[in-house]
Amino acid sequence: ANARTREVELTSDDNVRWITDEGGYSLTLTEVDESSVEVVFDSLGCFESEEQARGHFIMFDRLVTRWDQLVTSSNLLTF
Repeated sequence: ANARTREVELTSDDNVRWITDEGGYSLTLTEVDESSVEVVFDSLGCFESEEQARGHFIMFDRLVTRWDQLVTSSNLLTF
């Protein structure tokens, strides 16, 4: 199904990049100034269905939420 989808004309988003291997993760930490850091986490994966992709997205959202709770509650981030 994915191969057929990639053959379809691109619509409004010409920046689509298809992930055809197993995927991966990327974490980028950028020091914005002396008191703040920008955190960007990317997750790339191959899914056989939209349902499987949504499940992955929900799991990722839970991980980020849990990380935020752990860091914030332990006062590792100061505001």
